[in-house]
Amino acid sequence: MRIDWAIPCANARIEDDGRVSAIEEFGFDTWYVDPWPSEVEFIVLLRAAGLPEDFAEDADRGIEVYLLGPGMDSLLSIEFELPSGEPGPNHMQGWELNAVIPVLIQFTPRAEGTHMLEFYVHGRVQPTSLPLWIRAGEPAS
Repeated sequence: MRIDWAIPCANARIEDDGRVSAIEEFGFDTWYVDPWPSEVEFIVLLRAAGLPEDFAEDADRGIEVYLLGPGMDSLLSIEFELPSGEPGPNHMQGWELNAVIPVLIQFTPRAEGTHMLEFYVHGRVQPTSLPLWIRAGEPAS
């Protein structure tokens, strides 16, 4: 199993069938905090993909998310398990299954600068890290 992609956004709507039907204010990499300091809150949509056995009830489907601050200090740690699932009747043999999961990120920054969201599957870092530049104040007009 692996994380295919991760997209930061303000809001997302995921239908009962797992389809993403709306993503609002997505793809940002800078967050302005005014007043400083105050809580930052956004969603990261993760797409996990793997073989059908990766989504089996008895499989390890654990995901870890870490937010690191500018000094590489840990600001947030989230662990969760992806839902189990089986291939549906229209699943083509040899194709992977996938799941799109919204992850709520909430933290109060301690310093301005580059923060990094890191994602792990089975204890292995994924190549989908997200840099986020946190700045105090409002954006310039």
